Amino acid sequence: MTQTTGATLRIGCVHRDLDFPYWATFAQGINAAVAELGVELCLPSIDAQEDWAGAAEEVAQQRPDAVILSHAVVGMFPPSIEPFLARNIPVVGAEIGPAPHFASVVRADEAQGTELVLDLLFKRMGGCGKLVSIPGTHRSERERTLQRMLKEHPTIELAFEQAGLWTRESGRRVMQAALEQHDDIRGVFAHNDHMAVGAAEVIAEHGLSDQITVVGFDADPEGLVGVREGQLAATVYRGLYKVGKLTLQRAVQVARGEAVEPELLVPTTLITIDNLVEATLDTTYLLPGLLRDLISSSKTQRMLQQRTIDMQRTIIRELSTPILPISDSILIMPLVGAIDSSRAQQIMDAILQGISRYKAQYMIIDITGISMIDTQIAYHLIQAAQAIKLLGAQALLVGISPDVAHALTGLGIELHGLITRSTLQEGFLYAQRRLQRSAARLTG
Repeated sequence: MTQTTGATLRIGCVHRDLDFPYWATFAQGINAAVAELGVELCLPSIDAQEDWAGAAEEVAQQRPDAVILSHAVVGMFPPSIEPFLARNIPVVGAEIGPAPHFASVVRADEAQGTELVLDLLFKRMGGCGKLVSIPGTHRSERERTLQRMLKEHPTIELAFEQAGLWTRESGRRVMQAALEQHDDIRGVFAHNDHMAVGAAEVIAEHGLSDQITVVGFDADPEGLVGVREGQLAATVYRGLYKVGKLTLQRAVQVARGEAVEPELLVPTTLITIDNLVEATLDTTYLLPGLLRDLISSSKTQRMLQQRTIDMQRTIIRELSTPILPISDSILIMPLVGAIDSSRAQQIMDAILQGISRYKAQYMIIDITGISMIDTQIAYHLIQAAQAIKLLGAQALLVGISPDVAHALTGLGIELHGLITRSTLQEGFLYAQRRLQRSAARLTG
């Protein structure tokens, strides 16, 4: 299909409901590209996961110029592609391999990411010894790449392999079984971070953390914290936000009738303790928008309220604390949504515990996810700044939008004790420079 000159391109997209952060991040990338390219996005009004056929048919009836279907859709409901093929609507796949019915596909280069993380793991193992592999519920590029690399490293023995369910608990279960059969394991490759952290917990309980190296995949919050705490030697950042942007761009090219390659691979990034700060900054700034997308995907007010609560609890659980340690002396707390008295107390408790635990000197409070502010929220922020000061640390407020700044001015509110910066990156750089100056004075 060739787009008529001068008309606004319409790109369809069918995805599972955004209660899964993995796909919510992907959707954020799509939304960013929509804004940049000025196209119209055609979405189903119903939750695809509840009615795959209905969602696909609804989008197809809108007659988009091209449509995006992710692995989450095609994998769960293969016939989802049929309404589009029947109407000669070109389909662009995301996070899926090339196939004749796709005009093109865009996906993270899992093979490259697997090579990076296994190369590090094999080196940490000294180039030999027993390896445990914990794949997921389906065969992936990660598993295929592992088998290929094992052939290239004959001194590495795959001593135990058992599929998990992509959860921390399944990682624990598989690792426990592996240790019951082998007492000389040197390395563990878990195919996502949840399973990797679960395996690392069991290894620590057996007192073997110094003997067994664990690596994960996906660079989700749990994985980043695992690297920070030394549970994981490395993880792989798939760049799903970038995959989303490039998928929308590729769909636009296809809709315009432009010639495209059948596959676009997006490079992945190996994350270790050495580049953790940079990687954390790259992923943390997505959190407010991620939560907003998750919340906005709900279909009723009751579901909205419940999903807000559930997602907040999920994020907190995955991070082990709502405080994100960006370095030994700098903490970040991203705030999203309304702040009532009950939540304000939770925030205060988290601040006190976080500063005490990490002996931090700077607490960065990121309010990018707060679209409106009133006297109550401002009061809570001032209280938090005072509590931080009493503990000998400094509070920084970042992410103030023009609307929030205007509201503060209109209310005559002065944020006493709070240093403000426009972005998270600027706040981090400010704190880092102040720490460097303090260190220079002490050594001088």
